[in-house]
Amino acid sequence: MFRRFLSITSLSAATLAIILLVVVACNGNGNSQPTAQEIEGLPPEFGRLSQVWDLLNKEQIDGAELDPKTISDGAIRGMLTALGDPYAGFLDQEQYSLER
Repeated sequence: MFRRFLSITSLSAATLAIILLVVVACNGNGNSQPTAQEIEGLPPEFGRLSQVWDLLNKEQIDGAELDPKTISDGAIRGMLTALGDPYAGFLDQEQYSLER
């Protein structure tokens, strides 16, 4: 009886460990940022922004010196430029304070 309980417990623990490994493997390292598909309201194409950021951090010669604010401000400006609307624009915090 005790031996049977022990084998069922061992089997359950092994199964749980395998499931945990599969979940972690499917989600990368388990600490990754949410993709655009996971953020409510964003189209799946926005996931490319995250991919580019990851590539810049990994492949850029001075990747440690990348400034997330500068990069994100540039991405926002690019989005607004892509609209083709001459009245759409973006002011960062410094520019906004100068305009006021």
